[in-house]
Amino acid sequence: MADNPLTRKYAVGILLLIMERGAIVSQDLYEVGSNYPAVRDVALDLCEMGLVTVRDDERHLYNRRIWELTPAGAEVSELLLRASSIVHNLGRARCGTGNKADRFSSIEKVY
Repeated sequence: MADNPLTRKYAVGILLLIMERGAIVSQDLYEVGSNYPAVRDVALDLCEMGLVTVRDDERHLYNRRIWELTPAGAEVSELLLRASSIVHNLGRARCGTGNKADRFSSIEKVY
């Protein structure tokens, strides 16, 4: 496991996807990134960290794994979502909300 899995590519995307849906199946990890083995490895690191749980779904014939947030994972995901929203809003406030030309004109007005 990496020193801090949250700094690894895909980690935030995995947490926010699970938070949005409540639970995901392994196939949903493709929505985070097309390199499934890399995304799965990060998800497993998040499990080791105690932010995510994974269990087999016995209702299905084939191996289907369900990924869910732990209470700590839900708390971290909420903070990440809030931070993401703040950063997004800062970018909009500094660069304008319109198209590229509008954003550049907003920047020019500052100077």
